[in-house]
Amino acid sequence: MSIEVENYINLLTSEHINRKNFISYNLSFLNKAKSACSVFDSFYEKFDIDKAEGDQLDKIASYFNLSRSVSNIDTTIPDKLSDEDFRIYIKSVAIFKNWDGTLGQIKDNFLKLFPGSIFVINDNQDMSIEYEIINPTYSDVVGELIVSGFIIPKPSGVKVTYTQIKGYVFGYDESTNAIRGYDEGYWL
Repeated sequence: MSIEVENYINLLTSEHINRKNFISYNLSFLNKAKSACSVFDSFYEKFDIDKAEGDQLDKIASYFNLSRSVSNIDTTIPDKLSDEDFRIYIKSVAIFKNWDGTLGQIKDNFLKLFPGSIFVINDNQDMSIEYEIINPTYSDVVGELIVSGFIIPKPSGVKVTYTQIKGYVFGYDESTNAIRGYDEGYWL
């Protein structure tokens, strides 16, 4: 949104172009506006969630009424989340605030958060679903946040079972980022 002062000076009508006081007044005003615009432009950089650290992340999280300390009975989650784990937590809340309630969008949103992971949803048609995460690309703390229900939303009244497979799933004659052969594959 940075403004170019010369572009605005060139827009002056011929009636005012020869008036030095008028031009200097406009230059003075536009230079102040340019300074203000550069400050506003720096907000995008300073509060970009992918680049923010420490207090900047806390300020972004306050928009979603979140804090680094997650209240949970699970003792494997630390008292305060690291910047990277907190960033993922904030992103998940932001993404899932726009969730339309479908299983397909849960999968799409999960893959936005964790590209490279494989996410499988099994709807058992008995008010229970299974989330299977194969070869996860996140930390153990985020894995605990997922299992505790902080990252992926849980539909109301539905029992959710989480399975995290750290590694590859067994498959004959396959070698992908989720499936490997006898030596590396995990049997389901």
